[in-house]
Parts: sequence; structure tokens; C-alpha cells
Amino acid sequence: DLHLAEGMRMALPYATLLRTTFDPSKGITLEYSTDTVTITGYRLESIYKAIAHHRITELKAITENEAIFNKEGGGPVVTAIRCTPADDTSITPLMQSHPTAAFS
Repeated sequence: DLHLAEGMRMALPYATLLRTTFDPSKGITLEYSTDTVTITGYRLESIYKAIAHHRITELKAITENEAIFNKEGGGPVVTAIRCTPADDTSITPLMQSHPTAAFS
């Protein structure tokens, strides 16, 4: 469950997740048959592991101001979630507000 801008939400089922990759300098990439989702931020390894084990239930990005205050914290910080439709080469920003992630 991705929390999108202006209160909208988007859910992509784990069953259609083809590949998950993590590059600390670029973020997490989720490849679906219909979309590619890119999650950026810092200290994202625990989110990557939760996604890889199908344990994350929702994900939110935080605002720039919130990111400044969370920079020194110990937990993961998601600063942006972007989605590229499989049939489109442009990147559509999905969400750029609210705090990090919840695990089940």
C-alpha cells in the first residue's frame, strides 16, 4: 500500500512483483509487469529486506522538512516514491509526504 500525494493510495500485489533490487546510492527498485517503482531515501536496507520477505504492508515518504529532522535518526527514511508505467518512459511522482514504513 503506497500512500500517494493528496491522500490517494496505490497497491501493487506481491504476486506480481518480478524483482526487487537495492543499491544504497540509488534506492530500492521494485519491478512489476505493469510498473517499476523506485523508492529513494536513506538507511533503506531494512525496508528492502521487509519487501523481499513480503512483510511490508504500507509505505509513505516524508517531506523535505521532515527529512532534515530525521537525517540523524537510526531508522529508515523514505524521501520519494516514483512509478514508471511499463508502457511509458516518463517517471510519475507518486508520493512525497508523510513518515516512513510500517511492518506487519
